[in-house]
Amino acid sequence: MPEGISGTGVAATAIGGLLLWSALKGAKPSEALRSLLTGKEPTGANAYPIEQKTFAAQQAEATGSSTPLGGATASAAKIIGIAASYNGQKYVWGGGHTNNPCGASGTDCSGYVSCVLNKAGLMKGSMTTVGFAKFGASVPYAQRLPGDLIVWNGGTGGGHMGIIVDAKYMWHNPCTLCGGVQLGKYPYGTRTASTAIVRRVAK
Repeated sequence: MPEGISGTGVAATAIGGLLLWSALKGAKPSEALRSLLTGKEPTGANAYPIEQKTFAAQQAEATGSSTPLGGATASAAKIIGIAASYNGQKYVWGGGHTNNPCGASGTDCSGYVSCVLNKAGLMKGSMTTVGFAKFGASVPYAQRLPGDLIVWNGGTGGGHMGIIVDAKYMWHNPCTLCGGVQLGKYPYGTRTASTAIVRRVAK
């Protein structure tokens, strides 16, 4: 620690920074702290439980209990393969939102999907969940297929998105403390199927 800076001073600076950040966000300090740790905007609602599993356990569970949606096209299979290759990449709020989203050391949910679609040759640059809610072609939830994007554009639980693998699982990057990019169940947390937006980008 630099000479002349006490532990109390560091703590006071950190608390002051949190108070300033929470004031800018219009949230209580406790909510602001939670949003920094979980990667979610503060909403005043209780954070959803975090369920963390190893990749091997996730794959075993998916293989044993998932419901196929039908065969994926070559383009969809490519999307899913690229999505899986980023397993474990850390979550960084706002990460991946540049002209080269794959150049980031960490991404958020939409930055991650931006990277995957860039690698698949289906887009250039990056978009937020708001943009992805209108990207590609609209598909009814009941007609979703592997490789489709599933988007929650705000609402209960906040915005989030992932890449559909089958009827129950998606690749996504959920939050700071969730273990990075992973195969997880959907609908996700408090977000429901009825509020999900499905967009088809595979050719």
